[in-house]
Amino acid sequence: MLSIAAAASLVAAISGLPLVWDGSFLLFTVLNDQQPMVIYNRFVNSLLTAPVLAASALTEDLGILRLVFNLSYEAVPFVALLASWVVVRRARPDLFVWPVLGIGLALLPGLAVPTASSIIAAQLFWPLFLAALVPPSSRLVLALSVALGVVVAFSHPIAAALLVLLAIAGWIERGRSRPAGLAWLTGCLALALLNVVWLTSQLDAYQAHIAEPIVALNILGWALVGPQSLGLGFTAFAAWLLYRGGGDPRARGRARMTIVIAALPFVVWAAIPSLWGNVIDFRVAALPCAVPLLLLAWLDARRPVRLLEERRQAALAAAVVMFVVVVVLSAGWAILAARVESAVAQASGCVPAESIEGYPDSALGNAFVTPLSLVLQGRDLHAFVEPLSACASTGWPARLPAGPYVFEPRWFRFR
Repeated sequence: MLSIAAAASLVAAISGLPLVWDGSFLLFTVLNDQQPMVIYNRFVNSLLTAPVLAASALTEDLGILRLVFNLSYEAVPFVALLASWVVVRRARPDLFVWPVLGIGLALLPGLAVPTASSIIAAQLFWPLFLAALVPPSSRLVLALSVALGVVVAFSHPIAAALLVLLAIAGWIERGRSRPAGLAWLTGCLALALLNVVWLTSQLDAYQAHIAEPIVALNILGWALVGPQSLGLGFTAFAAWLLYRGGGDPRARGRARMTIVIAALPFVVWAAIPSLWGNVIDFRVAALPCAVPLLLLAWLDARRPVRLLEERRQAALAAAVVMFVVVVVLSAGWAILAARVESAVAQASGCVPAESIEGYPDSALGNAFVTPLSLVLQGRDLHAFVEPLSACASTGWPARLPAGPYVFEPRWFRFR
């Protein structure tokens, strides 16, 4: 399973999938400003953009720098799965199926927008949550839990709710009146409070608007419109079958078959760029998609070890589905990005976005097509993509207003 997850991350990184939506903006800004990225005080972005910043001191090759950036963000789901395995491999290897389902299927649409910090928080929370359910087998696991707890706390406001759930689970499983249980409760609640103070209490007008229940539900509804919702439904059913099946011989294979069936709607969704063009909306679905599987994993951990072979086969099926869908997504995005790269390759100045096939009915149809067109060139920039209506008022090469952002030459050079 881990090798399949690593292969999926590598394919996505090579295709440039992390440049979808605001990924290209992150890469451009980090290189241009020559400092780690901090968005809304979410230091997880500083951590993940530090490698490309360090690499920029060694090379100006944008091909290499894009790959470093892509690998950093694509490493997150693999690291989350690897850490989950390290936590459970000795005491409860049967529980590994839950993070595979949770990261590989329940959050599968989120893999199409790797830079979304809510998705990152939900992914990295899995090993942390499993550490609350399974007693630490070594100091390494304990240290890993502390490190992940800090990273998750500074990742996204939804981490406050996740950390409260973690506090309750660890307090109950480690003994309500025992020092270990009380220490876990105190530590997790302290991280949750830190998240509230540092992130949630400092929401700007845009974030506060997104956080309004009516607005969030509306975005969630649009995020789930399409065949991916059917895939998520099959995922939920497979998870329930795994939990309920247990040692019942009649239940063997049912969950695995349901997972295989889930592949079809997911692949259809991934194969049609217009269906996942607004995939950024899925960031609000991270919490509701993650919590049900977290709770099932908790209930499952309270029972004796389940059939290992049944769980292994289900996890393998989920990993294969994830790999196939990521490959399809990556191929689609590579085609879209190649069109943008081709459009600016021989151009000078503004290239109308409307001249690029697939715009606006894909993930290109947003304000971030401009930084995408910039990072697909070299350090010396000679062209950019903007909507036709904005081409005449850009101010290039002194500055480049693009939607709500203004790009000015610093590390990059505008010609």
